[in-house]
Amino acid sequence: MIEHIKNTGFYGILYLNKARAQGGADTPGGADTPSFGLTNPLRFGTLEEILDAIAGFLFTISIPLVVIMIIIGAFYLLTAGGNEQRVSTGKSIIKWAIIGFVIILLAASIASLIRNFLEG
Repeated sequence: MIEHIKNTGFYGILYLNKARAQGGADTPGGADTPSFGLTNPLRFGTLEEILDAIAGFLFTISIPLVVIMIIIGAFYLLTAGGNEQRVSTGKSIIKWAIIGFVIILLAASIASLIRNFLEG
C-alpha cells in the first residue's frame, strides 16, 4: 500500500505537507510555515443569530404558503358543484392553513418571550 502511495505521488504531497507543518529553523513557527485559519462562511456569529435567521426564513415562506393553501381550499369550494366531499375538503384545507399560520405566529412570539425572560 505504501509503495502504491509513493508511486501515485500522494506520498510526496503528504511529505511536503508534513515538512511545511514542521516549519523551518528561522522562527519558532517556521519561516515557511503557512498560516492556517478558519473563516466563518456564514454572516452570523452566534447560534442565536442562526436560529433567528432560520425562523425568519420559515416565517417568510409560510406567508405565501398560507395564501396558496387558502386559494386551493377556495378552489375546492367553488368547484364542488354540490359534492359534499369536496366542500368538506375545501373547508378543511382553509381551516388547517389558518391554524398552521396561527401556530407559526405563536411559536415566534413564544420564542421571543422566552428570550426576553432569560435575558433579564
